[in-house]
Amino acid sequence: PVAPAILERFQSLLGPGAAIHTPYGATEALPVATISSREVLGDTRAATARGAGTCVGRPVPSIDAAVIAVSDEPVEGWREERRLGVGEVGEIVVSGPQVTREYFNAPRHDSLAKIADGDAVRHRMGDVGYFDRQGRLWFCGRVSQRVRTAAGTLFTEPCEAVFNSHREWQRRRVRAELLALGASCEATRSITTVLFHPGFPVDIRHNAKIGRRALAAWAAPRVRG
Repeated sequence: PVAPAILERFQSLLGPGAAIHTPYGATEALPVATISSREVLGDTRAATARGAGTCVGRPVPSIDAAVIAVSDEPVEGWREERRLGVGEVGEIVVSGPQVTREYFNAPRHDSLAKIADGDAVRHRMGDVGYFDRQGRLWFCGRVSQRVRTAAGTLFTEPCEAVFNSHREWQRRRVRAELLALGASCEATRSITTVLFHPGFPVDIRHNAKIGRRALAAWAAPRVRG
């Protein structure tokens, strides 16, 4: 997600009359939703910093977006009762003319990412999120990167946004301050360990997205220890 601080910088360069729009989508479905910098900076950024996730806006008119229960297995056939209610976190599923129907010569990927809906196809975004009462979609991270604990499931985007609001980088103090910050938000209250990585692994395709699977493999023995 585009950080509010980046939108703020661009807004200052372009002037108060400009509106920056950040789209949400994927290679298989784009665009899905959009939100303006004015709404982010004037409204949703505060909730993001408290662990609400990142608001990606309202679905574009041609998209039917829904949130369904999270599953790592194929979903056999669409039913309207699969839709979760307002505020319930689940997997984001979309349909519309800009949504691809299948992958090339990859039936296993199709079975995991596509849901038959009569003559149409719904695409599982592989992202978790929820709708608020205003009909806006909030992004909470990747399904595959959620962390299941005895205290409940943690999603990357709400947790990271809480800790990213901290601006003190002296390691001697930062651990205690981060844990205190985490304890103040429901999304991060169960986190009790802070580790320091010498340099975050990143997705080789973008050199920007955190390589969370590699990071998890690095952190696992240290948490157990």
